[in-house]
Formats: sequence, structure tokens, C-alpha cells
Amino acid sequence: MSETLLHPLALDYVGIQITNKIVIGFGLDYDGYGRNLKEIYLLA
Repeated sequence: MSETLLHPLALDYVGIQITNKIVIGFGLDYDGYGRNLKEIYLLA
């Protein structure tokens, strides 16, 4: 189990797997920024 996961989850579908990093874009945001980007980006 991941260190950041508080409760185990049973997932029916996983689109992609990413590392435990901060990502933004394509509906994902960071404090309200990045949600409207057309691709997914990794914040360094």
C-alpha cells in the first residue's frame, strides 16, 4: 500500500499509473492552477 493512501481502494479501472508526484493538467489542478491544460504535466 502506498504511503500516501489512507484507506485501501478497490479499483475497477485504471487508465494510467503515475509515480507519486504532483501532476497538473487535463482536469487535475494544483491550488486551482493547471486544470485547463490539454495534457498532463509533472511539476518539478
